[in-house]
Amino acid sequence: MWNENMTRIDICGGSFPIRCDMVVLEKIQEEFGDMLDFEFAIRGVVPYYDPDTGIRDAKRDKSTTPDVRKVCRSLFWMITEGIEVAGEELEPPSEKAIKQQQEMTITDLALAVFKEYSQCFLSRKGRSKARKKDTSPNSTDQTG
Repeated sequence: MWNENMTRIDICGGSFPIRCDMVVLEKIQEEFGDMLDFEFAIRGVVPYYDPDTGIRDAKRDKSTTPDVRKVCRSLFWMITEGIEVAGEELEPPSEKAIKQQQEMTITDLALAVFKEYSQCFLSRKGRSKARKKDTSPNSTDQTG
């Protein structure tokens, strides 16, 4: 099946393809609602909105720990989708196994999820450029 430039993640003692596409986006919307709120949660951002105007002031945003449930559940969906699309004979780690693993911190997991999630909103050319730039050692690995 299709696995052109599919990102991989080394977790739970294995290497798994991950993919965020409309199948995963639909699950995110159904489970968590607003996509922008989801993005803030996985990035660990508490947005500041001016109380008088209702306009967001990103300079006054606060940082917090990424939402563990949203990060781990969406990563499970991305791994499951990656395995299906790549046609690999792998068993995805459970959500609980992802939460119990020791290879990556919540920040590492959140970064991997956000990178893959953000690819859904780039053009094909933009995705290609972004993937070529990514050279992070553990969180994701490129295959061709």
